[in-house]
Amino acid sequence: MTKASREVNAAQELMEKNQYEEALKHLNTALDVSKGKDDLEIFSLKGICEYQLGRMPQAVEQLSYAVSKVNSKEALPPKTPEAVLTALLYRAKAREAQKDLPTAIKDLQLLATAAHVPLKSKAYEQWSRHLSELDRGGNQDKAELLVAKAVEVDPKNAEALVFQAQLAIYERGYEEAVGSLEKAIGLEADPVAKAKYQSMLAVCKYRLGKEEEALAIFKDAVENAPESTKWQVYQQQANLVILNKLYDPAILEQAKLWANRAAILSEDCSNQITFAYMQALNNELGKAKETLKPVADCENATLKMSKAQLSSWISNLEKAAQQKVKVKAYGAGSWYYWGGIKAGLAEGKGKALSKDYLYEVSNGTFVNGTLVSGTLTNVSDGWTYSGAFSNGTISGTGKMTYAGGDVFSGKFVGNKPQGKGKWVYTDGSTYEGEVVNGTPKGLGKYLSKEGNGYEGSFKDGKPHGKGFLLQAGKKEAAEFTDGERNDAAYLAKVKAEQEKLAQEKQQAQALAAQRLKEEELAKAEKRQNSGKILGKTLALAGGALALTKAVDLGMSAEDATGLGAALVADVLTDGEAGALHSTLTTMNAANGNLSNPLGGNSAAAKSSSPGAAGEANDCGCSNDPVANKYKTMTVNGEDAQVNSVCAMIAYYDCMARNCSPANRAEWQKRADANRQVLKQMTGRTTCN
Repeated sequence: MTKASREVNAAQELMEKNQYEEALKHLNTALDVSKGKDDLEIFSLKGICEYQLGRMPQAVEQLSYAVSKVNSKEALPPKTPEAVLTALLYRAKAREAQKDLPTAIKDLQLLATAAHVPLKSKAYEQWSRHLSELDRGGNQDKAELLVAKAVEVDPKNAEALVFQAQLAIYERGYEEAVGSLEKAIGLEADPVAKAKYQSMLAVCKYRLGKEEEALAIFKDAVENAPESTKWQVYQQQANLVILNKLYDPAILEQAKLWANRAAILSEDCSNQITFAYMQALNNELGKAKETLKPVADCENATLKMSKAQLSSWISNLEKAAQQKVKVKAYGAGSWYYWGGIKAGLAEGKGKALSKDYLYEVSNGTFVNGTLVSGTLTNVSDGWTYSGAFSNGTISGTGKMTYAGGDVFSGKFVGNKPQGKGKWVYTDGSTYEGEVVNGTPKGLGKYLSKEGNGYEGSFKDGKPHGKGFLLQAGKKEAAEFTDGERNDAAYLAKVKAEQEKLAQEKQQAQALAAQRLKEEELAKAEKRQNSGKILGKTLALAGGALALTKAVDLGMSAEDATGLGAALVADVLTDGEAGALHSTLTTMNAANGNLSNPLGGNSAAAKSSSPGAAGEANDCGCSNDPVANKYKTMTVNGEDAQVNSVCAMIAYYDCMARNCSPANRAEWQKRADANRQVLKQMTGRTTCN
């Protein structure tokens, strides 16, 4: 091991103990003696140390040296060293700390092209976080796609799963968030991180109406954490209650206890800020001020709240409480109020905050202590209303933006849309017309994002009664019952379409059956042909064996070759060629009584020939000069079997010319069958 390697190993051991200044000394020594061999890893480690020490400009400088070793701006080479990948990740983190998110995103985009699965997943995750931080609303969809990619690349990336849950929580998708958090909890080994994920899960359960289960999960998160980290878990839980505005009195009281325990177990000033915040939310303003008095001027990064900001907010609440102004804004609760006052009543312009911290009023107009117009926000459920009020209720003309993004503009009665108005839904569709208890009822017009829809009578949010379908700028009269179309013209059209579909289905089934039948027939024919091929193979094999035996017993090679060719011809034509009979006849005429090598003799063969009795002398064709020419070539030529077939063609042609007219067709048929054998053997039907 080189001296540089020993120094690097020593630095890494110190980094594991969070001793970054000491680690830097070893890394500087390693750089001095490395002679350029380990510079890449050394610069990467130096950059990480500077990052951990909070020196971001130095971190970016050192990490840039490491990254510069790979000359790539759009995609990393497949075998990029891990030290470079790590340097890219930490340089993005350092730039994030410098509030330079666009440049950090560029590093992460490059890192996302890496082949290294965990770092590639981490790049997508951080990229998603930065986009969300730059513009949470505008970049929500992009952030969701990127973090989903991070989870796809590495399903074991617990932090990616947690941020996926956080994005779902932003959209109030608590069920979806629960699934991601449960996976992350199962993967996470760090007890503090695991407790944080459990606390987030508890928040989701609470939002889903499972209060008892939520409190039990909060409790388990603390109990399962090591004693040395319990204060962190308590603070996490109190912060989550604040961030998610779980302002239920029971939850607020419990969260105050968590914050108090965190403040007792740790002197970190951020704990004191959380505790004072929880005291204020429980309307213990004096106690909250006392908690903050000894605290240094610091900031709770999670809440993005400094001591000065919290102190100012508490002081404003105290001043509002001391005025004892009568205010009726929304509901029956009491309010903190800032604005015009007349005879102890809110009057004119003002703003208010409910003492349960669930509602805020801005741009309000008050008359005799009662809100008559303004903007009301439910900070917990996430909806906002701007418009008229009456006797503590949302009544009159106004605009409601719901937490899910749907918007209603029109008349309200008793906190609900009632009368005429317009819905604009998140999918781009709209409804304009009469509304009862927030639901389309009466005459109205619904249009999809594309401009198609329905105009007519509605009931419980569905077309009901007579109206018109709107499609591509055209109107079609229609009738509905509870959203189901039932006019005569439509039902007739549906019936005709159903009958057409049934007919097409029947035709398709018949066609499928026919194809199946054809396939079965093809299979049967294939099996039959296979049997024929096997039979022919066995016949040829048996014939070859018999001819071999005949040669052993004294048959000449010439006769054996001729008989072999005849046998092939008969087998290939299923006997149509009559070649074996012809050959035996010729041989008998020349040599006397020649035995049939497959059994029988020439007489037997002749008895099966057409007109055998009247044409026993073969009409003189045994001595046909053409046939004899090919017979001679069979003996002396190289292609004995082809010449034997040609001899048989000549023989049968001779028989067809010279024998009885009654049998000529049969002899010609045999000649033609041998021509087909010739074609199979040579590709031609004539002999040379």
